[in-house]
Amino acid sequence: MYNQQLSLYSTVVNDKQVINIFADEIDKNTIDCEVTHIDGRPSIEVIKEFADTLSVSKDSGVRFNFALSGVTFNENGDLIESPGSFTIRDQLPKQSSVEYSLKCANDTSKKFTREWKIRPLLSNTFNTSKDYWNTFCLLNDSIVLTSNPKTVAPKIYNMSECKMVYKTTIAKFFILSDNKTGVVVLTSVDPPDSYFVNEMFEIQNGFNSLEKEGVKKLVLDFSGNGGGSVELAFFIVYLLFPETDPSFNLDMVVTELSREAFFQATSQSVHEDFVDTSLISPLVNISSKESIARWAAETAYRVTTISSVFDIFSYK
Repeated sequence: MYNQQLSLYSTVVNDKQVINIFADEIDKNTIDCEVTHIDGRPSIEVIKEFADTLSVSKDSGVRFNFALSGVTFNENGDLIESPGSFTIRDQLPKQSSVEYSLKCANDTSKKFTREWKIRPLLSNTFNTSKDYWNTFCLLNDSIVLTSNPKTVAPKIYNMSECKMVYKTTIAKFFILSDNKTGVVVLTSVDPPDSYFVNEMFEIQNGFNSLEKEGVKKLVLDFSGNGGGSVELAFFIVYLLFPETDPSFNLDMVVTELSREAFFQATSQSVHEDFVDTSLISPLVNISSKESIARWAAETAYRVTTISSVFDIFSYK
C-alpha cells in the first residue's frame, strides 16, 4: 500500500468547486487549506483525470468522489474517515512523490512535496523499499510474516451538529441543528435477503420520522454507496416522488398479479378479499395488518424474482 499520509476532500466555494486537505499526519497546519495545484497542474483537473482511471462506476461523479476522502460509519456505528484512492493506492505510483500548492488562511501560499510512504497490508516486516527487497525479493526464509500488522486507530468524528432520529440496516436518518434540514445516509441499497422487505418498511418509517420532526429540506448522502438492489432503489425513488414512474431495465417477470400484490402489500392495506388468510403461515400474526402486509410484500418479491408458484392471492 502506498500512502501520502494525507487525504483530500472537495467543497464548493462561491459556485466554484475546490480541493482541500482533509487530514494530514505530518503537518496539521495544512488541514482545510485549498489545494490549488498538484504537480503544477490545477488540482480539480488532476483528480478528475485520476478518477477516470478507476473502475468503480460508469458515473464520473461517483469516480470523482471515490478518489477523495470522506466520512463513513463503521461496524460499531462510529463516524470515521474513509480515505480516498488518490492518496492511498495499491498500485505503484508513476512518480516517487507529489507536489502540492496550497492557499491557506489569510490567502497565504504554501508549497510542499510529499513522498509516497510504503505501508504493508499483510505484514509489518518492512518500512522501506530496501526492507521489502531484502524480505521478499531475496526470499529470506528466516523472516516470519505477521498476520496482524500494527495499525493506527481511526479518528472518530462527533456529530454535534445533528441528531439521529432513526436507523435501519442500510440507512441512518439525521436532523441538522437548524431543525429544518434532514440528512439520509444510505450506505448501500443491498440489505441481506432475509431483511429485504422489512428494510422497505424501515426506510419508510425513517422518512416518516423526518416528516414528523418538521423537516423542510432533505439531503441524500450516497457517499461510499456501492449500489445493490434495483428494486429497493425503485422503492426509495417512489417514496420520494410518488407521482413519478421511474423505470429500470430488469431481468425479472412482472405480471399484473404480482404488481397489484406488491402495491397492496407496501401500502399496508391488505384486504380480506385480496388475501386468503387461511393459507398464511401460522408464524404470521394475521390480526396485524402490518404483519400481513410485510408477509405479502415478501411473497410478492419472491414471485417477481424467483418465479415461484403464486396461488395464495385471490386476485379479482
